[in-house]
Amino acid sequence: MARMEKNYWTMYFDGSSTESRSGAGVVIESPQGQRWQFAFQLDFRCTNNQAEYEALIIGLEILQGMKATRVLVYAPPHELKRPRFVRHFGFLKTKEKLRRQNPLGLATAVL
Repeated sequence: MARMEKNYWTMYFDGSSTESRSGAGVVIESPQGQRWQFAFQLDFRCTNNQAEYEALIIGLEILQGMKATRVLVYAPPHELKRPRFVRHFGFLKTKEKLRRQNPLGLATAVL
């Protein structure tokens, strides 16, 4: 039986902000199934939405550095608008993620 391999990268992201800290988390999976997890503490005050956008930007920059051109981004429903800065990617698709699908879990909440 032939094994089908996906031909796109996958990215999950999340951000969190509290009175004292803000953080961003990104999980990237290659077409071959390799997975990388990144966590960043943001050094400025921001809202939860801003922290999530920072996570999206950081993740896309990482993917660009990895020379990814086909990307599926799992995003919260309110983040599904396609940003203007994604022209680098030949194919970028966003898909709504449910909390239970998020491999980051609550990790960003404690950054």
